[in-house]
Amino acid sequence: METIRISPDRMKIILNEEDCRRFAVTDEAFEGDVRGLLGRILADTEEAALLNVAAGRLHLQVYEAVDGGCEIFLTCLAEERQEAAEPSPRYLALWDTDSLFMLCRRLKSSGCGGRLLRMGARWYLDFQGGKIPLAALDFGETAEGETAAYISEYATCLAEDVIAALG
Repeated sequence: METIRISPDRMKIILNEEDCRRFAVTDEAFEGDVRGLLGRILADTEEAALLNVAAGRLHLQVYEAVDGGCEIFLTCLAEERQEAAEPSPRYLALWDTDSLFMLCRRLKSSGCGGRLLRMGARWYLDFQGGKIPLAALDFGETAEGETAAYISEYATCLAEDVIAALG
């Protein structure tokens, strides 16, 4: 048996013919207690602790292998009732204009894009990818919640791709 972790919620399980006999893997087994079957198969693997097959919905794809075994692709689907994750802040309030120039030089090679906004006496970078790069936090502070909503509504856009222009 071999397990390959594809992503945090996806796994590929490769069973040879002997493994299929040992775990009683048949067409009928996938119509009954699938969670029990997967629990028996994954019981001795380290990946079992990382993949929560007990909660949520499961999506299985089973393919017969030429050696008499099978390949199982397992995806754990999130509960539909879970709340959406908080969006990452995308606005950075810069300390001053020197910070703007230094930040643009630092981020130019990263391929990151951002619009330059001005509202009142403050300069803001709007990271259109939605997430502020970690390196940018040395040059300002994030604007979140109501402040971010206010910026998106009332700030004036001065340049569309300021990082490429000033970097």
